[in-house]
Amino acid sequence: MEFLTEFGQPLKTINESDYSFYDIESLKEYLFGCPVISNGIIKKIEDLQPIFDENNDALTDKLLVDSNDQPSGVRLRFLTDSSHIIIKAKLKRKYAHGKMLLYCSSGFDVYYGDCSTGKLTHQTVIAPNEPNDIFAEKLYIVPGKFTEIHFPNYNCIMELAIGIENGEQLSAAPAYSHNKTVLFYGNSMTQGASASRSGNSFPNIVSRQFGCNIVNYSFSGACRGELSMADAIGKDENEVGAVVIDYSRNAINLDEFKSRYEPFYLRLREYYPRHPFIFIGAYKAYGYNLHIKNFYEERRKNDAVYFVDPDKLFAELDQVALSIDNVHYTDIGMFKIADEICKILSYSM
Repeated sequence: MEFLTEFGQPLKTINESDYSFYDIESLKEYLFGCPVISNGIIKKIEDLQPIFDENNDALTDKLLVDSNDQPSGVRLRFLTDSSHIIIKAKLKRKYAHGKMLLYCSSGFDVYYGDCSTGKLTHQTVIAPNEPNDIFAEKLYIVPGKFTEIHFPNYNCIMELAIGIENGEQLSAAPAYSHNKTVLFYGNSMTQGASASRSGNSFPNIVSRQFGCNIVNYSFSGACRGELSMADAIGKDENEVGAVVIDYSRNAINLDEFKSRYEPFYLRLREYYPRHPFIFIGAYKAYGYNLHIKNFYEERRKNDAVYFVDPDKLFAELDQVALSIDNVHYTDIGMFKIADEICKILSYSM
């Protein structure tokens, strides 16, 4: 890996004249899970002002802004005959977050896929060392396979260039085996804290295991179930197959949570009237978890809703290895949640 002080700085270890480079705008057709590109920056929601107005809370506003341009769930999928590619990126943050590795917060997690089955195999993950924010890395491309790169969960990509060997082309990877998209709305765990690498957030695992596109509308510390947020998610342009709601802990208190959970769901249900909804419970947060469970029991009488109870799901696991702080899941928790969601999707979507 080569570290740079400026994005346009010539590389010392790679002959850039041997490669043709594509910027983020040129890569649009190969990006998945990317709701908005604004001035070259990937964003989850284009206009946050209605949400600011609804909360009227400066801290939530700041957290929303921070999370909105962190491309958790965004994947770059393509085919190329180039034997190598160059990933050149400028990131916003030079340092990791306190509850995760750089491979998760700033990592580009690389997989290669079988073109006939769509099965993905992990290849490598790259992230700059602290305190670097601009880097370039040369990657080997497995012949005859397509490439999928999961973008960082907790860092904004300020600039990106993908280089392929001169004379070679980028083309579309095979379509996902499921043609509908799963939408996720959630908190820091849904955004990816604290998976070992960016591809191991549970929404990303669902995408790989179930073979579907996902869009991850997750806002670390700022997942508060606003009606204006439901309206923003309801405008997603993908053909949606299911919605996963992981809203609990970021509420100011239990009373606020109880007052917002049902209206948020009902507003989203207006946009997706016949779709399955999956509610994720609150791990080791009894009042929140109980409210979600009771709400599910009531709604299941008439609606296509499902409930994932982390307390029950994790009961037989080593609790020391499951979470770094009794809140944020390690890979064990991420894979267990993803497996349960995939089981539900297999008979509901």
